[in-house]
Amino acid sequence: MTHLDWAADKYRKAIEFTRERKLKHFGDAANRLFPVVPLPSELRKTPRPPGADYDKLRQKLDELNNHAIVMEWEHLRKTPSVWAIAGGRLKLHALWTLLICRRYERDKSRSLIKELSVDLRTAQSLESALNDFENASNIIQSWYAEICPRIFGS
Repeated sequence: MTHLDWAADKYRKAIEFTRERKLKHFGDAANRLFPVVPLPSELRKTPRPPGADYDKLRQKLDELNNHAIVMEWEHLRKTPSVWAIAGGRLKLHALWTLLICRRYERDKSRSLIKELSVDLRTAQSLESALNDFENASNIIQSWYAEICPRIFGS
């Protein structure tokens, strides 16, 4: 089995894991893979937000990240100006994850992204998610506070 066969197999298994556990498909920043979190409006529809599944998914993605030539999260955190340019329905959950996890960074200068450029529809969707978050129950807000530091290992 070649290295790429191994990676393709691990990647497929990570995708299967997200499907089986009903998690959102993972995102990437600088080709580094990370679990993404649901929008607050989606969390309201679940009886109990997932937790341990994110740790298991992160382990699977870390295994892929550790075998790839990609930046470490720490490299992005130390870079003074990191622009994210993305948008569209497929990137919404990844962008939401980056932004909501930034909210829980003690030192904002260490955030993975410092500036964001998106299309109008994506900006409106992110603004709506932020409004939903701010009006969400303590259970949902606490879930984000607990899960976000685990997503990127901060």
